[in-house]
Amino acid sequence: MATRATKSFKRKKQGLHWLKNPASRTLSIHDVFKMGEDGCRELFLRSRWPDGNPTCPDCGSQRIYNIKSQKRYKCANPECHKFFSITSGTMFAHKRITYLELMFIVRAMAVHAKGAASIWLSHDYDHDYKTVWVLTDKLREVMFLDQEDVHLVGEVEIDGAYFGGYLKQANKKDERIDRRRIPVNGRKRQCVVLLRERGGQGRLLTRTFKSERQAVSWITESVDRSATILADEGSGWEPLYASHSLQRVNHKKEFCTDEGVHTNGAESAFSRMRRAEIGVHHHIAGDYLDFYAADGAWREENRRLDDRSKVQKLIRAAMGLPPSRTFAGYWQASGPRRENDRNHDVLRALGINDNDD
Repeated sequence: MATRATKSFKRKKQGLHWLKNPASRTLSIHDVFKMGEDGCRELFLRSRWPDGNPTCPDCGSQRIYNIKSQKRYKCANPECHKFFSITSGTMFAHKRITYLELMFIVRAMAVHAKGAASIWLSHDYDHDYKTVWVLTDKLREVMFLDQEDVHLVGEVEIDGAYFGGYLKQANKKDERIDRRRIPVNGRKRQCVVLLRERGGQGRLLTRTFKSERQAVSWITESVDRSATILADEGSGWEPLYASHSLQRVNHKKEFCTDEGVHTNGAESAFSRMRRAEIGVHHHIAGDYLDFYAADGAWREENRRLDDRSKVQKLIRAAMGLPPSRTFAGYWQASGPRRENDRNHDVLRALGINDNDD
């Protein structure tokens, strides 16, 4: 017969936050240490080739020589004969750290609730800040690309929030300006628009724009026409009446209507992103805000997975993508690479080769 104390403990245990539940702690730092270099290498191998048999990334041949002394492979195809490693041709290509160190950084990026600061990871694992920053931003690019070709259905909450930009106040009190009445550094301040699907898989999509109204065309492409969109009273969402069933909630009167119309899920995701910006990263450059927003959306979307599942999902996604174009040779390039990448996309859309003289 259960005692009163046992019943009380069971009630408390049922109300535990997921991250306090022992079932969520399936891959601690101690576990990674016990895996060692060989165990981590095997995990990356299985993430790319589940059957454990490497395939040449250049010609696709399965006839492979395993060069154990060099910890890499050579294609046995007479027309290829190229050397490759487990990470060749993936987002982790050209890495200069061990699989154990790579595993620690990937784990930090996947498990930490509000993100991981590159400066502290560089101290924790004794690597140059530039090395860690590029690696962590490659992982954020993986999270960003994970949103491609996603189509939301059912009930979809939408909301926008502004990030970045700061107006430095004047020294003299009489010269200070009320920041509530003027736009704050409009050149740097950008709007992150978030779409959150209720129920089902509960996918989240994010994208950066100058204003909410500019996101309308992206929303119509990302949300199924049969879906119901739930939004606040912002004027930027008015054009969505033409393409979708749009239901609104006026936040000046209430946060949730009697019919259950609200955007609490989207605002909850923004709350975590805001805390990550203020408490972890402190500053996010506008050219990379898309990646950091996708980082926050990925964490929110996978928050109910245990630690090992999060890490394996992120590694599989990274191993299935080609090398990063944005962060390849980042520190040898002149100017912000993300800005150059956007300019390249614009020229390509116009049918102009930016390599032409």
